Amino acid sequence: MYHNSQDPFYRFPQGATEVESELIIRIKVSKKYSGRVMFHYWMESTGNVEMAMNIDLSESEKLEKDTVYFVKVDTGPKGQLLWYNFLLEDAGIFYGNQPDGLGGEGQSYPKKPLSYQVTIYQPFTVPEWYKESIVYHIFPDRFFRNENANPLECKRSNRLIHCRWDDKPHYFRNEEGEIIYWDFFGGNLEGVMDKLDYLKELGISTIYFNPIFEARSNHRYDTGDYHKIDPMLGSNEFFKSMIKTLKGEGINVILDGVFSHTGADSIYFNKYEYYDSVGAYNSHDSKYYDWYIFGKYPEKYESWWGVKDLPNVDELDPTYRDFIYNDKDSVVRSWLETGIAGWRLDVVDELPQQFLKELREAVKETNQEAVIVGEVWEDASNKVSYGRSREYLLGGELDVATNYPLREALINFIKGSTNSRQLHRKIMSLYENYPKDSFFAAFNVLGSHDVERILTTIGKNHLLSAVFFQMAFPGVPVIYYGDEAGLEGAKDPDNRRTYPWGNEDQEILKTHKKAIKMRKENDVFVNGDFTSGYCGKHVYYFTRKNKNTYVLCLYNNSRGKESYEVPLEDYVDAFINFVDEKKYPVKGHVMKGYLEPGEIKVLCKKKQEIYLVENPES
Repeated sequence: MYHNSQDPFYRFPQGATEVESELIIRIKVSKKYSGRVMFHYWMESTGNVEMAMNIDLSESEKLEKDTVYFVKVDTGPKGQLLWYNFLLEDAGIFYGNQPDGLGGEGQSYPKKPLSYQVTIYQPFTVPEWYKESIVYHIFPDRFFRNENANPLECKRSNRLIHCRWDDKPHYFRNEEGEIIYWDFFGGNLEGVMDKLDYLKELGISTIYFNPIFEARSNHRYDTGDYHKIDPMLGSNEFFKSMIKTLKGEGINVILDGVFSHTGADSIYFNKYEYYDSVGAYNSHDSKYYDWYIFGKYPEKYESWWGVKDLPNVDELDPTYRDFIYNDKDSVVRSWLETGIAGWRLDVVDELPQQFLKELREAVKETNQEAVIVGEVWEDASNKVSYGRSREYLLGGELDVATNYPLREALINFIKGSTNSRQLHRKIMSLYENYPKDSFFAAFNVLGSHDVERILTTIGKNHLLSAVFFQMAFPGVPVIYYGDEAGLEGAKDPDNRRTYPWGNEDQEILKTHKKAIKMRKENDVFVNGDFTSGYCGKHVYYFTRKNKNTYVLCLYNNSRGKESYEVPLEDYVDAFINFVDEKKYPVKGHVMKGYLEPGEIKVLCKKKQEIYLVENPES
């Protein structure tokens, strides 16, 4: 038997499929077998279905040794996942996905196999402005400090302010491992505006902020007041004027929405009585009491991963849903009204499906062009969380997800723990499983506040190549502040060092500017088609193509020089390399050459178009 889920002959249409579509699935079987070929599939809306496959006479006649069988499946009106496999009934042989679950060519099994996935989704579109973005990710306390702001304005007693900007961040813990003092460097919103010219020169068109609402900690994922900018960062009035100024400069802002938990030190919980409010911790009669899940009141309560400073909320409590997104002055709606362009939803795994769907409705009702990004660390199309399959990309939830799977796959390839074929398979699995818009606009991170700095992870030589890979690959590139300047750092809190103003690695910075310029000046990197492939164990390549431009990107992960030979879809006489700006001639329909250790080439051919202008008088 043979089936390849990533070949349109065997599965059409390819990849994720819209609702109310007809799915055609084929399999080749040796003509030596004369029994029934059974097709088994499961969807939530149908349950288990088993049906005999029909012989495709026209296709079978073309083959000497095999018979082609097919079925047609109606995807139905509901966004959901479809899982399928095959059985040679008389032989008792099954056929399904490979054990890694990454799709493509399958294999035989003596018993029930791993099934193939089809993502069936309601049509939706990701905002165009976002697809065209270069996103800059700012951890507010560590980017830049405007000296006019007074970091001592906030009177919390558990804060330590660094005098030296180049100090390293540090956690001050007690014997139980709890953080008793938070260290701050005083980065603020005025500091971001002070560096506006830098961001424009870099080529940034969207800023994503880690939380900026008032909170106890320096990371501010323990929200104290959803409606108030943290005084150490600025004021609500300054934020509104900042948004207006940034919009005038063509820069959008995405905020971090932390809605699965609040801070224990918040208006709503008020464990430390910092706020002049009756929090859930203070009284059963608090209007916020039903937001939280208590065991033995008040000391025992559910919290995020057991962190007592982060009490979990009951997201389906009606008053909480009204507060976050239903009411006109709700958190989601009111900040969209100030002019922000979207939300990045923290730990979206923790949000119930109903909450997520209703939040999307509120966002799109307030601003249809706002984007919703979800923090997902795995393949977002088939994520299972708390024993339940989650729905993120079926048309009523997220627009896009954070692309940590791509980051992980690329780093594993660079480090040599996987080869080029394995990188290709991982990428093709995402390409197959994600709706097209979600794949081509994925939130493509190399670094973030939650992982080791990319320079520390892969070293300088590969970082210079990985930046070009990120800018050429489908999806929206996201730069974690300081990565473009050669900032190093191990895991949290070391990955949250301050931006090294005046001590940037100029080669890394120059490479970022060059790669960003390449992307912004060539729309093929935003809207171009995509193919993926590999040469041997060490060279991975992909192509991008639209009506005007053809791009071939090759990456060598080896410590040695590697040759490559890639068949070209179009006729090309020569390529220009965006990386070193050299010309590479082509012979026939094959590109041959060599890559140095860790080298990347982004080879481009612009198509020449000739226009005939008719003179009506001639």
